[in-house]
Amino acid sequence: MSSSVTTTISDVLVASIKQSQDLATRGIDAWSDLAAKAPSTPSFGSLPFTDLLPSPTQVVDSGFAIVDEVVAAQKELSSKLLEAVATKAS
Repeated sequence: MSSSVTTTISDVLVASIKQSQDLATRGIDAWSDLAAKAPSTPSFGSLPFTDLLPSPTQVVDSGFAIVDEVVAAQKELSSKLLEAVATKAS
């Protein structure tokens, strides 16, 4: 029974996150459409040293790589804590 409860909670959580992401994406699309109608501004590439900055894709990939490492470390810690508690309870 506990497993079905956690599965249900997980499903609801993931569905809520996806719904929020969809709403954010639609909002960004609307903002982008509006911004495209604004008067033009100098291109970002014309600023000095912009060639030294990481690309947006590199920033996202780097951020998620960090998150992956943190989640893996948290999972390892959780497993060790459960193991320690199970050993003491025996």
